[in-house]
Amino acid sequence: MRVAIFRPPHARYNTAFEIQRSMYRYLSKNYNIDITLFVDDCNNFNDDQLRVITLKRKALSPWRKLWFRNFPSSQNQLFTYHGLPTILKHFDLIETSDPTLYYYAYDAYRSAKKYGVRLVCGSSVTIPELLWVKKGKAQKVIDYASKISCCTPMALNRFEEMGILLFNSEKVSILGHPFDTNMFRPFPRKIDDGLIRILTVGRLSREKGHQFLIEAVSRLIPQYPQLRLNIVGEGNFKENLISLVRELLPEGIVTFNGSIAHNELPTVYNQCDIFALCSIKTDTWEEYFGAVIGEAMSCGKPIVATKGGGIPFVVKDGETGFLVKQGDVADLTEKVKILIEKNHLRKEMGLRARKHILEEYSLEKVAERCYQLWTS
Repeated sequence: MRVAIFRPPHARYNTAFEIQRSMYRYLSKNYNIDITLFVDDCNNFNDDQLRVITLKRKALSPWRKLWFRNFPSSQNQLFTYHGLPTILKHFDLIETSDPTLYYYAYDAYRSAKKYGVRLVCGSSVTIPELLWVKKGKAQKVIDYASKISCCTPMALNRFEEMGILLFNSEKVSILGHPFDTNMFRPFPRKIDDGLIRILTVGRLSREKGHQFLIEAVSRLIPQYPQLRLNIVGEGNFKENLISLVRELLPEGIVTFNGSIAHNELPTVYNQCDIFALCSIKTDTWEEYFGAVIGEAMSCGKPIVATKGGGIPFVVKDGETGFLVKQGDVADLTEKVKILIEKNHLRKEMGLRARKHILEEYSLEKVAERCYQLWTS
């Protein structure tokens, strides 16, 4: 079976795609599937286990250039690529992205239809108002696709609210995110110095909500001087966060660790006591799953995360962690305080978190769902 993974702008070095790539490698090795990744020529991406085909972007039409100037964040949605029909006709199945958001998904559909190739579309987006492609074009792709894979039920709800796919459609499968539970597993901390460490991982941007976590820590430090916050990631909001830390906290409480390679993250997760992700919704984005949450859970860590997007599908409130209101520092502070004071609860939630990932989102479980989706 020859499968084309046709998401060129998304084949790049980041946490979300590293997770997907691990599943494609697993499927290739264990299910004997010939998988090809299609890559945007601007991403400088390669893989030593999967075939990679690099595509050249087509020049933007005048109206798309105008759109891009007004909405620069829509860059990945607008691009299409040279030579698609000829290349894609050699595959048995094409897996592509959400056709309501990406023009290249419509191009994949046209190639698939022309040569009778099966098409699978995937989406994790949960905001119904997002529609970058004309609805009529998106509907054609959805109607032709043999299967639709949604990361969470919230992504499927979006399609239903848009009126382009019924919730009970037989086309739909809920896959979730795959996690390598052998790589992301609990192991002893390197040091036991009596400190309680909170960890957050993600790009440093306003919508990721680091500012709320910093403020919560500033409220807790007078009562819990053993508390520390480690922030992993880079981004254009970093200087704002550094200034906020200097304003609210003594030196040495917060550490900015910069970007860390994906294969080094298990060690980082295992040095913390609590994992936090405090993202807030914007007009064009929210936390669709929270891949770093799943990795931390796989390492046996309790979670404090904001309600919204796909996060409630991953974190069971009161069982594997706590869900808090977006932007509510008081709520966030209270939930972190509970976990600081109750060591036994941290351990119990961490064990349940690990169990939940093993049962629902292990690499093996999600890969099997994906294989059934591709072959049914």
